[in-house]
Amino acid sequence: MEKKGIGSVVGVILITLLAIVAAAVFLGFYLKSVSNASSNDSSSCLGLDLKISSCVILPTQLLSQYNIFDPNPAITFNVERLPGRGNINGIRFIVTDSSGNDHVEAPVDLTVGTTIFSTNYSGFIEYGSVNAIVRNVGYLSTGNEMVRVSAVVGTDTLCSTTQPAVKCLVAPIP
Repeated sequence: MEKKGIGSVVGVILITLLAIVAAAVFLGFYLKSVSNASSNDSSSCLGLDLKISSCVILPTQLLSQYNIFDPNPAITFNVERLPGRGNINGIRFIVTDSSGNDHVEAPVDLTVGTTIFSTNYSGFIEYGSVNAIVRNVGYLSTGNEMVRVSAVVGTDTLCSTTQPAVKCLVAPIP
């Protein structure tokens, strides 16, 4: 009885099992890296298009008339969502100051007079618009600052802006 044929069969089985284990380990690492990358991936930004339809700087004197006593001005925005798909978890404003420096600002919840500014964007659908306000903006100096808007998707992915920057108007003090 020869055992020569059995040894080669066992060898083929061991090599096959080793290849399957190596493939499973590689696939496990690959799938983990792909799921981590896709949770913070800018591909979720495709199809999201926001536009600032109005931007007004509120001087501190005007804010104080509404019992808001910030040491610096605020900026109010009306943001339109243009056609496109995707869920928006937040918005950020990129303010370019008179020195050319960019500042990323998050809006806050606030009521000024009869206008309600909310950071709940769950119902922000295409062709819709929201009001937003950024408070205590200390670097505003000339009123020549330019502003762009960007969507936030996922937990913290900041999408690229899709529309050109706009210049904010300064609200007159009555």
